Amino acid sequence: MLADVGHIIVVDDDPALRQMVTRYLEEHNVPTKSASNRTELTAILKRRIPVRSLAPPVCPDLIYDRHRGS
Repeated sequence: MLADVGHIIVVDDDPALRQMVTRYLEEHNVPTKSASNRTELTAILKRRIPVRSLAPPVCPDLIYDRHRGS
């Protein structure tokens, strides 16, 4: 079921949480990338567009404006 969601980018500044979520998704055959900050997220997004992105609800540094590309 999870494998049907497509590619996911997990974004969080907490390495343990980011690794736990990424590992869980990968164990369920979900293609997953992870980023710890806006710079890493931007680099990933320049290479591919995610289907879903998981980020903390309030994390202004990670807000990505698709129209501006940053």
